[in-house]
Amino acid sequence: MGRSMARRVIAPLMSVRTWATGCYLLGGLPLGVAWWALLGVGFGSGAGLAVALVGLPVLLLTLAAGRGAAGVERVLAHRLLGTHVDEVYRAPVRSGLRGWSRAVVTDPATWRDLLFLVLRLPVGLVEGTLLATVWSVGWLMLLAPLPQAVISGAIPAALQGRRLLADDGLPNAFLLTAAGLTLLTATSHLVPVLGRAHSRLATALLGPSRGSRAYRLRLELDEERRQRAATVAIVAHERRRIERDLHDGAQQHLVKLAMDLGMALRKIDTQPEVAKRMVGEARDRTVETLEEIRALAAGLHPAILAEQGLDAAMSALAGRCPVPVDTRVECDHRPDAETETAAYFVVAEALTNIARHAGATRARVTIRCTGGRLAVEVHDDGRGGADPSRGTGLAGLRDRVAALSGTLDIDGPPGGPTIVRAELPCGS
Repeated sequence: MGRSMARRVIAPLMSVRTWATGCYLLGGLPLGVAWWALLGVGFGSGAGLAVALVGLPVLLLTLAAGRGAAGVERVLAHRLLGTHVDEVYRAPVRSGLRGWSRAVVTDPATWRDLLFLVLRLPVGLVEGTLLATVWSVGWLMLLAPLPQAVISGAIPAALQGRRLLADDGLPNAFLLTAAGLTLLTATSHLVPVLGRAHSRLATALLGPSRGSRAYRLRLELDEERRQRAATVAIVAHERRRIERDLHDGAQQHLVKLAMDLGMALRKIDTQPEVAKRMVGEARDRTVETLEEIRALAAGLHPAILAEQGLDAAMSALAGRCPVPVDTRVECDHRPDAETETAAYFVVAEALTNIARHAGATRARVTIRCTGGRLAVEVHDDGRGGADPSRGTGLAGLRDRVAALSGTLDIDGPPGGPTIVRAELPCGS
């Protein structure tokens, strides 16, 4: 029982986590000085230059730098304290610099980050100074016999075969060693307590404010606004696409059809054979126009998807793609129509890009429904380099997926391969 108690007493001193926590506490002072310097210079310069309007960008950059410093603190808390702190910031409601700036300034998480950075110096000053002093004294006391043995000549005496404790000062040094070990052991029990206190502080200020109902509701409201903005963007994009397709395709064909029928009507008495040929050509053009209108309607909601589901729709898309495509659909139940449509257009747009730009020899489409989420993945062995910012197709897909509270990730490094992944809620 005595050995067990001794192990429990000395266990914190031998723990790697204790020393890691101690390093975190000792680093509070230099990090606090660095954060104060960063914020002081940034806010001071921004306030001084505010009259010339140059100060506003400086202030925004300071807030962004404060977020970056808070990210460093989250990493340190995770590595040294063993505390994972989630990063929760508001997503910009609008795209662009203006939307980002407004989100940074109005987000309470930004200001809680700054509060943590400001508190890092005074708290680190007290704890770092205390811990550094206690540890220094403890280690000096622990190693006291070594300099005492050298000074007193006990080590040379031991090497010459004489009695080691020939000097009266050496036993006193060993007493200091025992006192130093006791001091370090007691401190090792205090360090985890301070570490837990810092973990709570970091979680409260750097993490999501779980205790604030108003903040949670605000986050939900921001998400609703983001989804609504994405939905509006999708509707506007689809309207422009329909207008463009009607104007460039079906409308032009119908105008030409009306002109041909008018000419045929004028020639039907004088040149019946010519009029007959023109009516036949008009009939063929009518069939083409109907096909274009059907394709346009399929762009709104494909008939094969509505009638037969994702498996058949993916096979149809793969059959129309000039690149060989392997498809695999694993769903134990049919998702709702909105999710099916979004998944269909993710695959359709990805396969279109593969056919036009990727230079791929093969592609693979995988759709799985697990845990209430529909996972869509399109993989190709092409040249890569897919960038949503360079075209409206992938950006429009991102808005379509975001409108359903889904996510879209595009991994397309230069040289390939390219992987498009989407996750959509599909119920249970």
